[in-house]
Amino acid sequence: MSEEPDNFTSSPDFLRMIALYGRVGDESERGMAVLMAAELDRVTLNLLKCFIPMGKARDYLLIGQSAPISSFSSKINLARALSLITEDEFHDLHIIRKIRNEFAHSSNVSFADISITSKISHFRKTYSNYSPRKIFEVRGVDLITEIEFDASRKAGERVREESYNTFYRRDASHDDTAFETAEAVATTHGAIVSWK
Repeated sequence: MSEEPDNFTSSPDFLRMIALYGRVGDESERGMAVLMAAELDRVTLNLLKCFIPMGKARDYLLIGQSAPISSFSSKINLARALSLITEDEFHDLHIIRKIRNEFAHSSNVSFADISITSKISHFRKTYSNYSPRKIFEVRGVDLITEIEFDASRKAGERVREESYNTFYRRDASHDDTAFETAEAVATTHGAIVSWK
């Protein structure tokens, strides 16, 4: 008797991705650019929270307007410096950030503008036969799901593996219990991610 394969279309990750497409697809061009960047900022912050232990130092670095790593740009840079995102993700996140800035600072910008289409044409991941707006939408949602479901889990796994050996974290106590799952890391470190 063979088992039925899992129904991919009912997985929470897939349903969240579809919901994201619906949410950003209904926005104006400006709304889409700002919303996409805000979502990517949120998942990048959660990624960093999966890796950096909770405490005053992390809050000082990441939370609040005067925090040294509060900007989207600095979060992207730190995530790459810690090898939590790939070089392609790093590159494309900065492109989305620059596009967001153009839309945020001018009411006349459109996805048809050469300054925007030029940036979109430099995405490392390509999508053929799509309009610039659709490419921006698809790449943005891809990045959100890559960071939220893959990078954040791997960051949690790295911390989980390190928890078995106190050599990696100088302030770790030899009495600490190892993390059993990446989800336990995220919960302990105060990150909220959708892994289920």
